[in-house]
Order: sequence, then C-alpha cells, then structure tokens
Amino acid sequence: MDVAWTAQHQFGEALLGEHLSQLLVIGWSVTLSMIILRTAVLPRRLGGTGLVVSTIYLLNQGDILATAVPGFPVWDLAGLLGSTGWGLWVAALGVTVVVRRVRTPSSAPINAEVPLAGPPVPTQPTVSG
Repeated sequence: MDVAWTAQHQFGEALLGEHLSQLLVIGWSVTLSMIILRTAVLPRRLGGTGLVVSTIYLLNQGDILATAVPGFPVWDLAGLLGSTGWGLWVAALGVTVVVRRVRTPSSAPINAEVPLAGPPVPTQPTVSG
C-alpha cells in the first residue's frame, strides 16, 4: 500500500501537478517577456527581468524532479530566488500595466474597431463620377 501511494504521489502531485504547472508558468513568462522586448509595449527592462527570473525559476525544477528521480541535480537557492523573483516580477508587471493605463487614457470609444494594419477603411461609401 505504501508503494502505491508513493508512486501516485510522485507521478500525480510532483511531476504532473507541480512540475507541469511551473513549466507552463515559465513558458507564459518567457513568451510575455519576449513580446515586451520585441514590441516595447511595456518598458524593455521588464521584459529582460522576466527572462532572468524565468531562467532562475526553471533551475528550481531540479528540486521537484529530485523527489521522483533520485540523484537529479538540485540548486537549493533556485527555489527561493526563482519563486520570489517571479512573484515580484508579476507584481511589477501588474503595477506597470495599471500605472501605464492611468497615465495614458484612450481617447477612442471602448467598442471602436481599430484596424491593426493596412490602408484606412472608409466609413462612408464613396460616390464616383
């Protein structure tokens, strides 16, 4: 009975629950950081910081995998630095988005359709002749 519980715990909780969810969070953070760096929609230092903390957070995965794979290398400080750094980065991201929205209110109506690219779309039919 003890072996079955341990196997279920290692596979279900450690590998699927913690490891997979943290990998998805890291993937989201890296994707968002790359969008920030490429488009400059937010300050570029925020994108760079996101890549750094995501990398450190990724190093923490050794701690989770070591519970299921004996002998897997672990850097103990990665857990503290990675998760704390990531949490602070998300907080800074939220504050930046809120402050940026307050400082630059949009003059366009909320439901206005704005084309992303291409020539302007005429709003009135044109009559030739």
